[in-house]
Amino acid sequence: MRKSKIQWRLLPLLLSCIPVFGAAPGELPVAKAVQISEAISLDGRMQEAFWEKIPEQHLRHAVGRRIAPLQDTSFKIAYTSDFLLVGIRCAEQEMDKLSFRAEQRDDAQVCSDDSVEFLLQPGNGFYYQFAVNADGMVYDGRRPDAEGITAAQMRGGLLWDGAWEAMVHRDRDYWSAELRIPFAILDLGIGGADVWRMNLGRTESRLGYSSWAPVEKGFHDLPRYGELQGLQLDRNFYCLDLSQVQMPELCVGSNRLALSIPCKIASGQFQLRHSLRIWQPGLLPERRQVAPLLTVENGQLAVKMDLNISHPEILQECILEVCDMDGRSLGSLTHLFWPPKPLKISLPWSFFLSADRTLPVLCQLQISPNSTPAALQLQLYRKGWTLPTLKKHVLLRKPGASTHILPLRKLPETGEYQLHWKLDFPGANEPSQGTESFFFLK
Repeated sequence: MRKSKIQWRLLPLLLSCIPVFGAAPGELPVAKAVQISEAISLDGRMQEAFWEKIPEQHLRHAVGRRIAPLQDTSFKIAYTSDFLLVGIRCAEQEMDKLSFRAEQRDDAQVCSDDSVEFLLQPGNGFYYQFAVNADGMVYDGRRPDAEGITAAQMRGGLLWDGAWEAMVHRDRDYWSAELRIPFAILDLGIGGADVWRMNLGRTESRLGYSSWAPVEKGFHDLPRYGELQGLQLDRNFYCLDLSQVQMPELCVGSNRLALSIPCKIASGQFQLRHSLRIWQPGLLPERRQVAPLLTVENGQLAVKMDLNISHPEILQECILEVCDMDGRSLGSLTHLFWPPKPLKISLPWSFFLSADRTLPVLCQLQISPNSTPAALQLQLYRKGWTLPTLKKHVLLRKPGASTHILPLRKLPETGEYQLHWKLDFPGANEPSQGTESFFFLK
């Protein structure tokens, strides 16, 4: 699906924030990530004891202004063998004036709300954006970190989704956030440099922007990013390259999924786990294991499974996760999608004459090919009547457009008529149905 990531008129501004590289290393800040082994309850509060042992960083640059930020923002970074953990605290003197208008994930409004953004450049040719507003709504993206990025590359990166989590807490005079970012979503399997770079920014809807790195052209000013040190990570563990793997369009019905994932190792078995749900904010659902085990053939990991989609016209989330035999995640793929309405029916006109002779019914079937044929029932009623004037049953054998003809000569009199339709197909929880109206002059 096409996500409402950004308003495209902002694209030139984003592109301008990726200038030529070259900033004096001595000017750039350094943050240190500290390894932890303690359990964490992700709630945005930063109350676990380990947070006290981690060095604190502050946002000292007001973007576009030569003054210090008016309100303090601090952050700390921890990590485990599986994920990066970022804790952020935003002092706020007027909590009642916080603005958060974004209504769903990847709404561009997140970055205009009172929000924080963690931007990470792990040295693999991409940089990643993780944003959350003061209400816990999230936004993410992945873009090439090379010079001369094109508009098409920017659009493609904005459609990226990651299986990461953010929780927010609001208090009397501050709000805080905890971000949990699995290493498995960072495309580490494609290799790259060992130097990690980063920035952390805050948007205050009333006061402007502040940044940890001394950026000059916005949060995406890569040459001004600081360095993230302290990570002891074995990149070779992440043997999969999911950076170019794309999910197909998913429609209501039974979808047959077939993906090929490049793998660095020549042999071995892997677990496949997945979750599928109507999207909702908060923590991610647990992924369940899918049988059978995956094996490597000719440097590729073949993923084949069926996904049954039941709900049209609502935002849904599918996560695929490949794990080793010990259950550690090697890579994951997240897909947000909005399945279309199974059937669109329209009439070419709203007024017909007896001289027209026929009533063309224009159909657009939008279900999975694996759920065809679909049974379509058409019934024509004179408005106010309880019995149909005309019935027709049609078998739709494949998705796409088709036209079906009803004879107007069988209509008994002048007046308003209603075309009732009902569609049923394999994998549907319940039939889809609707009504179209027109006026007939005998």
